[in-house]
Amino acid sequence: MGLTRVLIIAVGVWLVIVFLRRQRRRRPPARQEARLVRCAQCGVYLPEHETRPREDKARICAHH
Repeated sequence: MGLTRVLIIAVGVWLVIVFLRRQRRRRPPARQEARLVRCAQCGVYLPEHETRPREDKARICAHH
């Protein structure tokens, strides 16, 4: 292999690395999935932030 060919391959690898790093920076941070809990009153599964606690540590829908 000639020196020119080695340099072309090295530049190509460098460009791929730079491209991948830029793509990683642009990606928004991963969102955490909401934990689903069962409503103690009606049995529907909802994200925990859409429920409210009850005295017995069970969760109920916000609309009950």
